[in-house]
Amino acid sequence: MALLEIKDLDVFYGKVQALRKVSLLLEEGECVGVVGPVTSGKTTLLDSIVNLTDWRGRIVFDGVDLSKMSTMDIVKKLKISYAMERNKIFPYMTVRDNLLVGAYSKREQVNENLKKVFELFPILKERQNQMAGTLSGGQQQMLALGKSLMLNPRMLLLDEPTLGLDISMVNKISESIHELKKMGTSLLIAEQNMVFTMRNAGRLYFLKAGEIVGETTAEGIKDYEEVRKLYFGF
Repeated sequence: MALLEIKDLDVFYGKVQALRKVSLLLEEGECVGVVGPVTSGKTTLLDSIVNLTDWRGRIVFDGVDLSKMSTMDIVKKLKISYAMERNKIFPYMTVRDNLLVGAYSKREQVNENLKKVFELFPILKERQNQMAGTLSGGQQQMLALGKSLMLNPRMLLLDEPTLGLDISMVNKISESIHELKKMGTSLLIAEQNMVFTMRNAGRLYFLKAGEIVGETTAEGIKDYEEVRKLYFGF
């Protein structure tokens, strides 16, 4: 049985249908990418998993139906953590306090998780007493990831982790994802950046105008024409 199963997911914003019959599987320890252009519905998909928006269909995590669970219970009890593209950090709090906001565990577990985050992102340890809003864009993205990891999640949802970053920071995020995969963390990445997603995800779903228009493995993409067809749906 898959760790995450999404079946026939529909989402409406008023009369506008944002997602249409979306189905997706993610196995324990797997990294899966959802690729699509702006307004394709990627963020809505991640929002649905943690019940930040109303939806119809079926979402099951480790055998648990998420339809009647609160967002807080999904995060705290099921250990699903969400690194949003929006509202990533608290700019007027220190780096350390931002990380502690993401922790729901007992004190000893918080300290252990904080140690892991600092090992993964040494720059955050160096700047733990600095105001988060004064960090560079790439460092803020690392902090957003670090906040999500303070939960010690079974599954991590990443929304546009490379947005606005230069190539050096994109590479650092890739290195971090590689380490998370080695730790056995399951990841679902929603991204516009095809190259980044192919580098990090074992399987890819292509989302266009709220519908899955293709699915493949990263190794299964042979040439540009195939990428164009999957990405744009024609």
